[in-house]
Parts: sequence; structure tokens; C-alpha cells
Amino acid sequence: MNSDLTEEEMRRALFGTPQPEEQVPAPLVKEPVEEVVPAKPVVAPAAKKKASKAFTPRLRVTLRVGNEFEGKMIELIHEADTL
Repeated sequence: MNSDLTEEEMRRALFGTPQPEEQVPAPLVKEPVEEVVPAKPVVAPAAKKKASKAFTPRLRVTLRVGNEFEGKMIELIHEADTL
């Protein structure tokens, strides 16, 4: 196996020989389309419903923190609406 390859030979080995690009025909010119503006339907105003207040469970986290092994402990409590 030949270890003295040129840069061009390495490129051909990795990527293959370059293929000519296909010519894409020019895009066709479309005729202008008339804009149609839809009329808004008339809707009778509905009676507004009061939003019911849903029950939101609260999360209570209790954390006991100590500075010494089996020593004095401090208890921290945090309440949140979300996780």
C-alpha cells in the first residue's frame, strides 16, 4: 500500500470524484392571484363565565440540617405551588 498520497488523492479516496452539478431550469413565473379577504362572521356576545378557582395542591418540603454528626439540627420548611 502506498503511504505517499497527495492531498488530491486523499480527497478522491474520501469523497469520491466530483460530479457535475445538475442544471436547474429557471422557475416559472406565476400569474398574480387576486387577494380574497374573508368577511368576519358576526358572533353574538356570549355571557361570560366566571373562572372557577381550581384547587392547587401545595408542596411542603421539610429539611433538617445539621453541622455535626448527631448534633444540633435546624429544620427548614418551604411551601410551593409547583414542583
